[in-house]
Amino acid sequence: MAIDFNDKIYILDGGMGTMLQKAGMKPGETTTQFGLGHPDIWKDIYRQYIDAGSDIIYAGTFGLNRFKLDEIDIPLDEAVRIVMGIAEEARKEGVERTGRDIKVALDIGPTGHLLKPLGDLSFEDAVRTFSDTVRAAV
Repeated sequence: MAIDFNDKIYILDGGMGTMLQKAGMKPGETTTQFGLGHPDIWKDIYRQYIDAGSDIIYAGTFGLNRFKLDEIDIPLDEAVRIVMGIAEEARKEGVERTGRDIKVALDIGPTGHLLKPLGDLSFEDAVRTFSDTVRAAV
């Protein structure tokens, strides 16, 4: 489904990490770990952003890639589906509650590795890593 982003100004949600910290995420715990362990908190944060006027909420997929799988005990594709599902539930509830057209966006964050020649990650491996996350979300 193509969206014409020229027809209006879209408001995106705000920082998920800071909201999770406020909700009790501990130092050293990642947003993915905390969010998967507390999907109700994640949904509540989405709800707050939707109620504040967000047209688009980012799924909590920022830290989901093959380099960060040691943070969770499930495969990447399953983790992405769970996280996208939590955001989709919040989106549907938001649409019902507000009557607005709300979207969910995939959020892709860094791998934690620098690209060659400054680091150990080849361009091809970076593309493959991000592609894996996108394919899991689609």
